[in-house]
Amino acid sequence: LKLIWDDLKYVTEAVDKRLDYTVAEAISTGTITITADNNPDGIVVGTIELEMPAENKINASTDWSDAANSKPITDITNLVNGAYAKGKTFAKMLIDNTAFLQFMQSKEVKDTVGTFFGLSAAARNSQTAPLTSDRINEYMTAAKLPIFEIVDIRVPIEKDGNVSILQPFKAANIAFIP
Repeated sequence: LKLIWDDLKYVTEAVDKRLDYTVAEAISTGTITITADNNPDGIVVGTIELEMPAENKINASTDWSDAANSKPITDITNLVNGAYAKGKTFAKMLIDNTAFLQFMQSKEVKDTVGTFFGLSAAARNSQTAPLTSDRINEYMTAAKLPIFEIVDIRVPIEKDGNVSILQPFKAANIAFIP
């Protein structure tokens, strides 16, 4: 009975992970790709465009990896204000941990969130400024901005007996969720 149950559990989880993969990729890119790399034992159809409107794809004013010059809070505020003018609101932002760490390293974020929590200039400018996702989300809530939800979806794909781990949520993108 255990042998059958373990197989059933494995097969069910595989389907769930495939759905997680597809949804995360669709939300973060507006496309779904089905290739030999992510679907080695199935069909290969390439990239399926989900017809996300071009106005829904907005770039940051400066890449967030540029901690000294990027303005992520300003970028988010501008996007939220633009959406609000069109009658749209957002409750949260889905973000990959790598992009969130870049957000946290931004001088603008350290200064803004650090000041909000009464941190000294030395603490705000420290490489190890005491910013956490909880503190940042507390600030975002107070500023009437959507909160962050870190997406960490990793899907194992087996090909010829070798397992590789794929991350379907594109690290460079943020998805704003109503």
